[in-house]
Amino acid sequence: MSDQARGTDRMSTGLPPRTHVPLAEGIIMGLNRCSPDEAFGQLRDVSRRHGIGVRVLASALVQAAMSGEEPRTKEERERAELLALYWPLPRPQRDRTQVPLQDRRRLRAVDRQDVVDAHAGD
Repeated sequence: MSDQARGTDRMSTGLPPRTHVPLAEGIIMGLNRCSPDEAFGQLRDVSRRHGIGVRVLASALVQAAMSGEEPRTKEERERAELLALYWPLPRPQRDRTQVPLQDRRRLRAVDRQDVVDAHAGD
């Protein structure tokens, strides 16, 4: 019997969607170069070790990988620290300023000219 037929729906239960589990497996597979079964095993083991549901842990991993934002709440910080122990995610560099494409091209042209000028003095 489906959830709709029972009158329950995932959104009303507050549980993360099941689709986060395969996404989290994919993230783990990419980080650890392992099979889908090994990735789920890691997810399950960490879940059991720390008393966090597999779907909740998977959802936190997917959210951390996709957003790249710093955690805001105490709970998010705790989960981020836990995730970092097992699956450290690369952090985006925030200090870089975005340079418009036209300016980048101009900067490259200036750099090339500096190289030419430096060799001309030899």
